[in-house]
Order: sequence, then C-alpha cells, then structure tokens
Amino acid sequence: MNPAKTFKNAVVQSVILVIISAGVAFSYNALSDNGIDPLRGTKAGNVSSGSNRRNNYGVTVINLEETLGMMEEGAVVIDARTRKAYEKGHIPGAVLFDYYMFNKYVDLVLPQLDPTQKTIIYCSSPSCGTSELLARELYSLGYENLHVFRGGFSTWEEQGYPVEGGMR
Repeated sequence: MNPAKTFKNAVVQSVILVIISAGVAFSYNALSDNGIDPLRGTKAGNVSSGSNRRNNYGVTVINLEETLGMMEEGAVVIDARTRKAYEKGHIPGAVLFDYYMFNKYVDLVLPQLDPTQKTIIYCSSPSCGTSELLARELYSLGYENLHVFRGGFSTWEEQGYPVEGGMR
C-alpha cells in the first residue's frame, strides 16, 4: 500500500472524527441543564478579597457574618448555581439566577431588582467563582451594591443555618 495514500486516509478520518466529536459536544451542551452559551463573552479579572475587598468591578467579597447582617437589613440574595442545585437546597429567600443560563434568567430576575439595593450573590463553595462572574455581569448592567458571599452554600449549610428546598 502507498504510504502517502495511507497518510491521506488517516488525516481524512481524523478530521471526520473531530467534526463528529464537536457536533456531539455542542449538542450535549445545548441540551444540558448546565450547558454554557459559547457565543457569550466574559470579562477577565478577579474579585479581590482581604483589606482591598472592592475592585474595579464594583463587587465586594463578604464573609458569613457580613452576609447575615446584610440579610437582616433586607438585602436581596441571589443564588448563582444551577436550577437542580437550587431545588436541592438554597438559602431561604434566595432568588435563582443561574449564571450559565444568563440569557434565560436576565429577563426573569432583573425586573424584580433595584440596581441600588444591597445584593448578595453566592454559589456552591469558597472555591466556586460563579457568583463573582455573575456579580461582574450585573455590575456591567448598572447594578451597584453587589456583594459576593465567598463561603457559598456549602459554608452556609455546614454552619447549620436554615435551608429551603424546591422552587420559590
């Protein structure tokens, strides 16, 4: 057999395999509850913590005690996790705003929010960055008083605070 023809066949088969794999991956992503919009851009940068907890994205990182205090003052609480995670359990009174389904939730949630009201955003755990990404998106839309509860739902639950299940 001709080595050039064998090589050409291998390349063609590889290209076909890549195209099929990409099609399956994009289809799965489109049908998944946790799928992301690959055409939507994100902003770079990190939300800082510590002594300089406010950055140029207008987002403040807060701890559990600060979260509790702001909730007592009437802050809005937003859960940036998926619908499945939210239904399993969430901070009482939290509004679902799945960051990965941003286009779906933006029209549902934003009309209910006051851009100047204290807003707390959380996700799964201290290592989850979804709440920070959502906070940046909201800041870019004109929301000013944004606070990220870095501990997330896992810290809330571990500390024994009440949890709601299901949809609001």
